[in-house]
Amino acid sequence: KRTLGEYFELDVDAMGLDSWAGEATLNNLQLRTEAAERALGNIMPGARCSGGHAANVTAKIPWKSLVRGDFTQPCVLKLDRLEVRFQGLTGTEPSSFFLDRAKAAEAVAVQTRKDLLEAHDKLAELMAAEAK
Repeated sequence: KRTLGEYFELDVDAMGLDSWAGEATLNNLQLRTEAAERALGNIMPGARCSGGHAANVTAKIPWKSLVRGDFTQPCVLKLDRLEVRFQGLTGTEPSSFFLDRAKAAEAVAVQTRKDLLEAHDKLAELMAAEAK
């Protein structure tokens, strides 16, 4: 409840819970917009979350194994059909995260074009030499 409740509006009474089996299922959860903004703030600064939901969230916790001291079994959190809606960015500067990646991709594209042109020129020279 503590972890999911940070991101979703929870109705614990509506939760399908088999506690000893370690499985809980929640349906049609509404996303807390502030949590989405905090979680994505580093890569999308200025973005405002206008809403969202998860159709189904299932948590599986292997209690029986944990009680026995067996920590090899994974805890699983499954989100089904997660939707997050954002409004436009409010800042004027694009995120440096995206700008840095765009600049790196552009540099790779420019270098690749140069390499291809050089290879084309060398091939043309070789073909011209063969033709003589």
